Amino acid sequence: MKVLVSGVQRISGKAKKAPHADYDFARLLVMSPIKARSGADYAVVGSGWEVQEMACEPTAVAQFLSQKFPAELEVETEARPGAGGKGFEVWVVGLKKPAA
Repeated sequence: MKVLVSGVQRISGKAKKAPHADYDFARLLVMSPIKARSGADYAVVGSGWEVQEMACEPTAVAQFLSQKFPAELEVETEARPGAGGKGFEVWVVGLKKPAA
């Protein structure tokens, strides 16, 4: 999947509230054109780009650190169960390796 990436971020630590669980998550920040849309109770208009977050495998972040952003990149993805058992979401699992 080819995406326009504005950055990558990994966040890890230990929760302040009990049970003080460790956390470690990452996200790829991708840019997509703003699209006009509307429904019964809302309307969206705009111009330019909006940033959307894609879930990213934390161990994959290292593959992106040498990139200059923004960059158009080919990423490897896989479908994983969504939060709260709601369908599936696309996860970035790494940069696609160039064809040999």
